[in-house]
Amino acid sequence: DLTVDHNLVLVRHSTTMAGVQRHILVPHAITVAGIEAEPEMNGTFERNGQCGGRPQWMQPRTRRYIRFIRGRWELYISHHPAGTTFFYSNQTDQSPPSDPDSWCPTMAVGPHERPTLVFDGDGSRDDGPARAPAAVAAEDTAALGAGTAGSSAVGAGGGTEDGALAAACGGDNPSAPCLTLYANDTCPFVQRVRIVLLEKGLMPSVEERHVDVTGDKAPEFVELYRRVEPNPSRRPAIPLLVYRAPAVAHADRSGGGAAAGSGGGGGGGVAAEDELVLIESMVIAEYLLDEDLFPSVSKARKLGLGPRDARERAKIALFVDCFDRSVGGVLERVLAATDHDKLYSASESLVEGLMTLDTWLSTHSADADSEGGGLFVFVCGRFTVAEALVAPALQRLVHLPSRLRPELTCDIMAIAKIRFPRLYRWATATLARESVAQTFDIEKTAAVKQRATPLFAAAAAATPADEGHGQRREHGEWAPGTSLEAMLASRVSAVRGA
Repeated sequence: DLTVDHNLVLVRHSTTMAGVQRHILVPHAITVAGIEAEPEMNGTFERNGQCGGRPQWMQPRTRRYIRFIRGRWELYISHHPAGTTFFYSNQTDQSPPSDPDSWCPTMAVGPHERPTLVFDGDGSRDDGPARAPAAVAAEDTAALGAGTAGSSAVGAGGGTEDGALAAACGGDNPSAPCLTLYANDTCPFVQRVRIVLLEKGLMPSVEERHVDVTGDKAPEFVELYRRVEPNPSRRPAIPLLVYRAPAVAHADRSGGGAAAGSGGGGGGGVAAEDELVLIESMVIAEYLLDEDLFPSVSKARKLGLGPRDARERAKIALFVDCFDRSVGGVLERVLAATDHDKLYSASESLVEGLMTLDTWLSTHSADADSEGGGLFVFVCGRFTVAEALVAPALQRLVHLPSRLRPELTCDIMAIAKIRFPRLYRWATATLARESVAQTFDIEKTAAVKQRATPLFAAAAAATPADEGHGQRREHGEWAPGTSLEAMLASRVSAVRGA
C-alpha cells in the first residue's frame, strides 16, 4: 500500500516473509530549532544511514542524532557508554514529527521546551533492504552501545555532501568550485572565514596556503593581493580567498592549466576573468553566503547562515556594529595597559561594553518578546553570520586576559552570568558552537599575543599626590593590588543607577 505521512514524506510498505521492504522518499536534511538547554542540538541534521529500521539524521561531524531507538523517535547525543536523550516522541511513523507538541522533554531540558523540526523540501529515494524484526532490534542495540555508528562516513565520500565536495576539489568533478584560502593559524579575521566555510560545509573544497605575516610574503600572495588592492602603501594582509571557476579548476588539476595568476596563455591557462580574488573577511563571508554560488551545498545550509530577509540583514549588520563599537577594541586596551590606572580605565570600558551588548540582545534579538528568556539564544534565533563574524573577538576577550594580563583578576563569563544573563546565554552558545571551537587554537594565539604584550609595571606605593588613585580609593571602588572583581561589580551598579 502507498501512504503519505503528515510530514509529506512518501512511504511505501511491502511485507515479505523475510521482513519489511521499505521504499522511502525522505528529506535530505532537517533543521531543528527551539532547544534552549542544549543550544548545540539546534541546527541542521543531514541524512546518515538508518537506525531502528528507519532513516536517521546526524549533525555533520558530531554525535548528535535524530533517530528511532527504543521504539520511539529521539533527539539524542551519543557518548560512551550510553547517551543523553533531550526529547522523545512516541509516534512510530517512518519520519520524526515536525509538530513541537508531539515531542516530550526529558529531565535534560526545561519542562517548557519543545523542538521544532523543519524538513528540507527535497527528498531522496532510499530503498532499505528487507530485514527481519530481530535485525532491527540488533541495530538498535548497536546504535545505543557504539554511539558513533555512521559518523565515520562523514567527510569520507560515499554520497555525502562533504565527500562530493572533497572529490570535487581533488578529483575529477568539473562542475564544483575550488577555493584557495591564504591564511595562518591565529588570525581572527581568517577564523571568521573558516567558521563560515565550516558552517556551509565547504571546507573539503578549500586548499589552504600558509602566509607568514611577520616575514617575507610569497610573491604569489603579494601579486594576488595587488590584483585587488593596488595601493602600494597598504600592506598585503590575510585572509585572501581565490575562487576559481569549476571548469578552470578542473583543467588546472588535470595538468593542462597554468598556475594561478599566470595569465591566459596557451594550454588551458587561467585567465584573470576565470577566477575571483577577494580580501577582507567581511567581504569574503558575504560572498560565501551566496545561495547560487555552490550548487553542491544543501538547501538547509544555504538558508541557515545568511539573512533570510531584509529585516534579518539589517539586524545582523546592527549587531556586528554594536559588538565592534562596544568591545571590539577593549582587549587591546586591557593587554596594552602597563599600570593600574590604565588597566582601570580599560576595565571601565570593558564593563560598559558588556552592559551595552546585554541591553542590545535583550531588546533586539529573537527572544526579546518572549517571557522567561525565550527559546532562542542567537541574534536571529539560529546561528548566523552575525555570530560567525564576532565569535573570534569574543573568544579572545574571554580567554586571553587571564593568560596575558593576570592583574585583571576577574572571570568575564562569571561576571556576565550574574550581571548580564542575556549576554551570558548568547556568549555561552556561541563559544560552544563546533565551528567556533575547532577554529580557535588558544595556545598558538596566546603565544603570538604574548610577544606583543608589554610587561605590567609593579604597583607603586600610592602617595597623596597621586590624584587618580586617591579619587578611586575615596569612592571605595578600587585600590592598586586588590581584585578588580569588586570594582567591576560596583561599576555595573553605578552605571545602571545613573
